[in-house]
Parts: sequence; structure tokens; C-alpha cells
Amino acid sequence: MQGVQQGLEVARTVLFVHGYGILTAVSVFIALFMLWRELRRTSFKEEEVFDMVFVSSLLALIVGRLFFFLLENPPFQFTFFNFLIVYVFPGFSLLGIYLGFFGALVILCARHKVPFADLIKRIALPFLTMLAIHAFLVAAKDWAWAELVVCALYTVFIFVMSVILKLERTTKIRERALFPALLFILSFVAFIAWIGYSVMLAGKIEAPPIEPLAFGGLALISAVWFATGVTRNN
Repeated sequence: MQGVQQGLEVARTVLFVHGYGILTAVSVFIALFMLWRELRRTSFKEEEVFDMVFVSSLLALIVGRLFFFLLENPPFQFTFFNFLIVYVFPGFSLLGIYLGFFGALVILCARHKVPFADLIKRIALPFLTMLAIHAFLVAAKDWAWAELVVCALYTVFIFVMSVILKLERTTKIRERALFPALLFILSFVAFIAWIGYSVMLAGKIEAPPIEPLAFGGLALISAVWFATGVTRNN
């Protein structure tokens, strides 16, 4: 009987991982299509940018998985085998994913001599749209009100980012302020999402662990960083 229960638990975990993966794939496909349409209107080489995004995404998953073991303190030992079998020990650190993706993107931009700020200008809206769609699909799948809040926040910030991009095109905001704006949005929404899940699961706001605390700090830092680039010097 115990063996049957363990088998059912493994099956449930596999279905969860596969379902979550399908929802993620749908949102990523839509974001890549939006990025492709945006790149067609620029001088960027589409193949080069997509290669950079692919490599950055791969490193983001690796770093996110590593941070999951280091920060989340899961009830199993960190081994190379446990690191690989996501369907048995599912979990990624969102902080690690963001750090891995943008860190790799900075390095690749420097290597390929691609302006990082200009590339951020092209990927900001597709990136936020991907996160909003993913949050909506997960909310529809699990009926989680916290994900609906996340989806609503991303939707609002998509509009805000559109306004920021418009102001940048009219030279009212420096191009270098776009990345801290995106970083603030990602950090702020992640911190609010933790509050929502904390209330939904525990019924109260508990003391934040390392990752939500880091997101809160990043939101403050990026807000100050963005403020320094709002107005151009004459």
C-alpha cells in the first residue's frame, strides 16, 4: 500500500512538472514571436540575438536550479543526480533565474559588441508579456488568486514600461535607465507575489526568507538606480 502511495505521489509530481512545463512553453513561444517581430524593425541580427537569448536562458535554468538548492533548503541532499532529476525534486529559484539570465546576457553582449541597453529595450515588453501570460495560465490551471494578482501587476507594468519606452524615444529618459526599470518591476512583483502566497498558505505575512528579502532589496536599489537616469543632462 505504501508503494502504491509513493507511486501515485511520483505520478502527481511528474504531471505537475509536465503541466507547468507546457504552460511555460506557451508563454515563451509568444514572447519569442513578439521579440522576432520587434527585431525585424531594427538593425539587430535576429540569429545572433536568439542565440544569445537561448544561451542566457540555459544558464538561467542552471543558476536557478543551483540557487534553489542553496537558498530554499529543500529536504533532500544536494547531489549532481538530484540536481538533474527535476521531475522528482522540482524547483527553481526565481532569483537565480534572473541573475543567471541577465548576467549571461551582459557577458554575451560585451562579447558580441551588442549594446546591452538597446537590447533590453527590445526584450523588455516580450519578457514582461511572457511572465504575465504564464501567471494567467497558472492561475487558470490552479485557481490561485495570488497568481491572478501577479498577472494583474505584470499587466499594469507592461503599460508602465510602454510609457517608459515612449519617453525614452522622445529623449526624456536615458536609455541606461531601462534596465533598472525592468529590474525594479521583476523584483517588486516577485516580492509582492511572496506576500500573496504567504497570506494564501499561512494566513499571515511571515518573516521573509532570503530570496524574497533579496527581491525587496533589489527593488529598492533598482528604484534609486532608475531615478538617476530619468532626466537627461542638458
